[in-house]
Amino acid sequence: MDLNYDTHLKPATEIKKAKGENYAIDYLFELLYRCDWNYFDHWSILDKMAGYYKKVSDHNRKKIIEEFHKLLDGSKKIDYYAKVACYKRLAGLYEQEKKDEIAIQMLSGALVNNHPQSSSYLYETSDIFLKKSNILGRKNLIEKVNAADYLYSFLTSLLYTMAWYKVFPNDNRPDFWKSNINPLFPFEKKSAMQAFNTLSGNYSAEQFASLVQTLLFETFPIKFAQSAQQTEAVKVINHMVNDYLKSLDLSNN
Repeated sequence: MDLNYDTHLKPATEIKKAKGENYAIDYLFELLYRCDWNYFDHWSILDKMAGYYKKVSDHNRKKIIEEFHKLLDGSKKIDYYAKVACYKRLAGLYEQEKKDEIAIQMLSGALVNNHPQSSSYLYETSDIFLKKSNILGRKNLIEKVNAADYLYSFLTSLLYTMAWYKVFPNDNRPDFWKSNINPLFPFEKKSAMQAFNTLSGNYSAEQFASLVQTLLFETFPIKFAQSAQQTEAVKVINHMVNDYLKSLDLSNN
């Protein structure tokens, strides 16, 4: 049997409206156990459950997380898009439980399982690093290790976003992005400025913001256009971000 939204998932919405989230979850668990769904359909049911996570009982929250892990650890034929989405959803649930370190582990799982040949590879990688940076941004950014980890993830997410845009011919999003940035971009973001100050001391944020903008809007697009495959962006981005962080560290000596 294949999952159909109107037939199988839409009733959960109606039950939630009439009786509340816990009744909707009960329906979805019954649906989940009704047959041996393929990987994507199994994930789709769990994803629907995750939307009700905040307002269900502790017992149901525990069961939802357990079912996500069962899918990830099971022997079903893997749908890599669904597996990456599964890890990302779990990361979000662990964030709600204020278990940030486990959430980061889930995002690492998403990154490892992001299939290089997937059409969404670049977008997913950008999104994973952005989600990771949002978690790392809640740490004490006065500590150098935290500041470096945060900036690495944040700047990497920006470069992967650019790579994703550049895959599409004649995509005007890079030009629109560049024309609408704050002069301090990316350090107009509070957490990014805090991390920058930790690593660079009293050096000018404007100078290093300009360097990021040059890398993002000029240097990287040229290097990416020269890549034979989209996965080659990995090496280019790693080198660029690491060299940039080293420049901050050198400036503090």
